[in-house]
Amino acid sequence: MSIVNGRTLKLVAATSKQAKAKGLSDRKEIPYDGMIFFFKQSRRLVFWMKDMHFPIDILWVANSKVIDISENAQPEPNVSDYNLKTYNSSEKTDTVIELNSGKAKQLNMKNGSIIKLQ
Repeated sequence: MSIVNGRTLKLVAATSKQAKAKGLSDRKEIPYDGMIFFFKQSRRLVFWMKDMHFPIDILWVANSKVIDISENAQPEPNVSDYNLKTYNSSEKTDTVIELNSGKAKQLNMKNGSIIKLQ
């Protein structure tokens, strides 16, 4: 569970290396409110929409603070892996949250918004 701008969200954690690599790929819908990825070391991260079936918002988080938001990342069916668009954190990050497209705006997420993890 996470508290985002005063609202509690139920997030599925991708904890293993395999789960992080797969993320939301091949799912028909987002589970619960989204997925959260934790990284032991803060670093610049790159995500892509490989085998995705729905658009998402990506929250890039460092030290429990949103540092960037990639809104409305679109699936790219029939595009080779080498040609898929990538989404990058603008700074070093230690946590990434993926939500349904439009959810970041609905939650009034902005750079600097605090994420409380429970």
